[in-house]
Amino acid sequence: MGTDSTSRRTVEEHFTALYGSSFGRLGQVLAVDAAPDGRRAAVIGEVRSAWRDRPDAVLHLVDLDTGATTRLGSGGDACPQWSPDGARLAVATAGAARLVDPDTGADTPAPSVPGTVEYLRWAPDARRLLLGVHRPAPGTGSGDEPAVTGTGADEGERGLWIWDTATGSVQRLTVTGAVWEADWCGTDRIAAVVSDRPTENSWYTATLTLIEVAGGQQVGYRSDRQVALPAGAPDGSAVAFVESWCSDRGVVAGQPKLLDPTTGQVSDVDTHSVDVTDLCWRDALWYTGIREPETVVGVVSGTGVEHVPARPAAPTVAATAPVVGRRSSDEIWSGTDTIGQFLPALAPLPGRRFVAVHSSYAQPPQLVVFGEDGGPRTVLAAGHDGDHRVRDRAGTLSYVDWTAPDGLRIGGFLAQPDGPGPHPLVLHVHGGPVLAFRNRWQLSLPVVPLLVANGYAVLSVNPRGSTGRGRTYVDRVVGDMGGADAGDLLAGIDAMIDRGVTEPGRIGVTGHSYGGFMSCWLVGAHPDRFAAAVAASSVTDWYVQHFASEIGWFDVAFLGATPDMPGGPHFTRSPLSLAHRVRTPTLLFAGADDTGVPPVQSTEFATALTESGTPVEHVRYPNEGHVTRGQRAILDQHTRLLDWFTRYLPTG
Repeated sequence: MGTDSTSRRTVEEHFTALYGSSFGRLGQVLAVDAAPDGRRAAVIGEVRSAWRDRPDAVLHLVDLDTGATTRLGSGGDACPQWSPDGARLAVATAGAARLVDPDTGADTPAPSVPGTVEYLRWAPDARRLLLGVHRPAPGTGSGDEPAVTGTGADEGERGLWIWDTATGSVQRLTVTGAVWEADWCGTDRIAAVVSDRPTENSWYTATLTLIEVAGGQQVGYRSDRQVALPAGAPDGSAVAFVESWCSDRGVVAGQPKLLDPTTGQVSDVDTHSVDVTDLCWRDALWYTGIREPETVVGVVSGTGVEHVPARPAAPTVAATAPVVGRRSSDEIWSGTDTIGQFLPALAPLPGRRFVAVHSSYAQPPQLVVFGEDGGPRTVLAAGHDGDHRVRDRAGTLSYVDWTAPDGLRIGGFLAQPDGPGPHPLVLHVHGGPVLAFRNRWQLSLPVVPLLVANGYAVLSVNPRGSTGRGRTYVDRVVGDMGGADAGDLLAGIDAMIDRGVTEPGRIGVTGHSYGGFMSCWLVGAHPDRFAAAVAASSVTDWYVQHFASEIGWFDVAFLGATPDMPGGPHFTRSPLSLAHRVRTPTLLFAGADDTGVPPVQSTEFATALTESGTPVEHVRYPNEGHVTRGQRAILDQHTRLLDWFTRYLPTG
């Protein structure tokens, strides 16, 4: 089925307004780090030449007093890193590390290492750089080499190298296992997240491990959840990290802890119910996180490196460290708007100030300094005329809450068109399930203002399992995906009907990844509730997910069962098992190269709906993975989505 020309024109106009007037200029800031003296920041931002092409990531230097910017060259996906003495910048670009002189722009490449540099960290001596290097398994990159899996196959490597910038030499660290993240803890020790194998599935059972530069390693902390974000104190006195249930590597929000590398003792940090998403040391340990609906910044009490004596080099650490005590923290900023990008993050400045990307649903991202007298100060407003056009048609956003069937309070964000209702309502379900919607520009996805501009109300819900409500709230989804969390979503719809936002018979549902699973699950479990559904990268068959996905650990942990249980959750919680009940017209998107949620699941679901006579369309995009990144594919996807809702959930 083709797309309606009216929908295509509407989406073309929307994205032209969103990007068209920013060509050649610094657009969305992706990452920021501040110089130790607090006068300048290095940012990696998007620069577009045409909105249908993928943007370039470009490194800029920003004067935090004047807002003046200087382009320094190509950026990368990793955050730029200032050296502790403020003299140089380290950047990972196109899989290789390099140094940049912030005053002259002079560029010094690192010696070649066998693989891709994914991240880098300065040692406290401002001389050495730790490089996190990934060598993929053969056949998983470009070229015609076959991919081989199974027992004995080459799975690639994830290791650590040290670049001595004074001598220009690189040294490979001897590490048993695969390193996913790492940071210096003093000058002679590394704190790292290490698993037994370099496969994505193995990350979920990784441990916090202490690695000696001179040789040797010991497990510092082992968890029945996931550990991530290791951050070592510059004097080696402590290692901070986060423990949490995590749906995906790199999507972390949870309980911060402090490990004493000498005694092996671990302390919880009291963050006043904030799920922490970022940790960094400067004069003390800073954290950033979510306490729904707020974003929060704090500093951990008593962790200033000037107050803690240096520790001996040789640790004595238990394989599983007990948690003893609790460290307090001081909250220094909170707001219902957002700092950071995909997850909250910041760059500390002297004097309890910090710089961060700041945005809200109605405010395009800006680079802002917080903590000064007189309130936040905008340093760099990267918006343009198109932002205002999108904002002016995006309606209003409000935080709403309601009560689930079991009495639990559930919250989310309601975006509504200007003018009186009731409106057709699209239920918007996030991925994860351990994730959360936050009040950021476009609510993080252009589909929300696009729908609102065309007459739809959009309810973006944070059901149980979402971050920002603490460990117990997340625990409620483990072993019950598609259970009580589905009830949270349906209760939200009922609340919107009761409040006159919408009315029965005018409800749609959409979501990506776990949101795609839930969209397919809801139209099967409740076939009379929804007029239209659009699901992307959706799990529809947990058996296929377990055996064909690269993260087969996920379904076992979050379903609380293994696939060898006849009639177990792998069957009873698969949307495919309810496909014969679906009567809701359903549009399915999938990336042909998605290794996290194999696209054959969308094919299965589409085939089942076709056999039962339900209107269905399945779109598989070549050269796209779990997240659609190509602008042409994004245009097509939004056009089809708007056309689908216009056809089956009209606003008239």
